[in-house]
Amino acid sequence: MPRSQGNYFDYHDIVEIARKYMACDWSRGQISRLNGLQRQVEEQTKTIEQLQRELKFYKSQAELFERQRKQSQQEIKELKKMVKQLSQRLTELQVATADVLKAKKVISWLGASEEEK
Repeated sequence: MPRSQGNYFDYHDIVEIARKYMACDWSRGQISRLNGLQRQVEEQTKTIEQLQRELKFYKSQAELFERQRKQSQQEIKELKKMVKQLSQRLTELQVATADVLKAKKVISWLGASEEEK
């Protein structure tokens, strides 16, 4: 009949189904084994959830360290720039000091020349 729902056994091998049914272990031992497996699944699920929390924590720590590393790199860059500027300023001051010492020598020499006259 069209659109009629057929029986499962009309389309499947009854002998095969009977063999599989007979191969099943329907004893109480299987139930306790299944309960043991269920407990293992629950424990493993808890372990997975804990590991996921730890992974999330470590990822956040890695992100924090990366931000700190970038900030430190920027600070090092700025410090290098400041050291370079200070080095240039020190060089300028050394040149100026040398010029002042030369000028003092010239002035003292001129002063000594005036006394000789």
